[in-house]
Amino acid sequence: MITEQSIKSLGLSPEAESIFMSMHQEIEVLNEKLDEGDERLVSTAEAMSYLRVARNKFCDLSKEHDDFPKAVTYGYTHYYRFGDVKAFRKKLVDEARAGGNS
Repeated sequence: MITEQSIKSLGLSPEAESIFMSMHQEIEVLNEKLDEGDERLVSTAEAMSYLRVARNKFCDLSKEHDDFPKAVTYGYTHYYRFGDVKAFRKKLVDEARAGGNS
């Protein structure tokens, strides 16, 4: 990970250092916004779309995996935290890749 100290240790000209520092700050702001986006709630349809599965497979996954994202229910509608859905998809992809390499 790049830090302000590591940029200063490069011994760049003051102009170049200034450019790198401003880029570093912009990247930090974008990363914070991305992390905040992980907390947003997505509908079941959006979660299925992100996982690239149809409704039946979505239901099967929820029954087969204990670590399936927990639903947040409002009335009769289920929502999921996007970060949880994203982490679950990453886990499925990693498992599929590990299984394919055996």
